[in-house]
Amino acid sequence: MLSVFVRINPVLLILRGAYYIYKGTKYVPDECIFTNNKVVYGPCPSCEAENRVYFSDILVVEGFNDIALLKCPNCKVKFDV
Repeated sequence: MLSVFVRINPVLLILRGAYYIYKGTKYVPDECIFTNNKVVYGPCPSCEAENRVYFSDILVVEGFNDIALLKCPNCKVKFDV
């Protein structure tokens, strides 16, 4: 009888804590690590290559705020996003 309870115990613990694990994995990255996250993408004005820009702060490192100055990896033209 005891061996059956030992086998079921990890499953019950996972089911019991699943809601709190879900809430914790949503809260910590969204509210603590990546604050005000926004990803913007669009074509380069000269070569039409798609570029992605991440506007956010990651922990204590400040990212772009309103305007980002980029250099296209294909044609090396500088442009504002």
